[in-house]
Amino acid sequence: MSEGSLLAGQQLEAVLLTYSHFEVADSAPEGDAQITLTVETSDTTYEVREDNTVGTTRVTVVAKLVSETDQGKPNMQLRVVVTAVVSSPGDIDEGETRKALRYQSIAEGYAFVRNHVMQIAAASPMSRFVLPTVDVSVLMG
Repeated sequence: MSEGSLLAGQQLEAVLLTYSHFEVADSAPEGDAQITLTVETSDTTYEVREDNTVGTTRVTVVAKLVSETDQGKPNMQLRVVVTAVVSSPGDIDEGETRKALRYQSIAEGYAFVRNHVMQIAAASPMSRFVLPTVDVSVLMG
């Protein structure tokens, strides 16, 4: 199995929002804007149960949006921390299962953060904002 491959039977157990901070200027940025994005992941912890293996990973997303016309002052800043829990049937090779669980927990955690940020931004002066997609295999570390 290649890194980032998915295993049959994986299931999202939970995504827990543990911290969320969203700060936005009084108006949406004008002109071109640059986003600075940092995604950090914790080491994945694993628990082997009778019938499955559970992987838990913390995903932290930090972003800042700055327009060229605002002299470096951020139009938007955010920090969101989630914990994603994914399980897979326990009768699969331990190494491959762990890689797949880590990949899936990072992917699910980041997808949750993207959705969370879209919802918050919709109720702000920004009106619309979507975090970019990321290559989860790069975040696997």
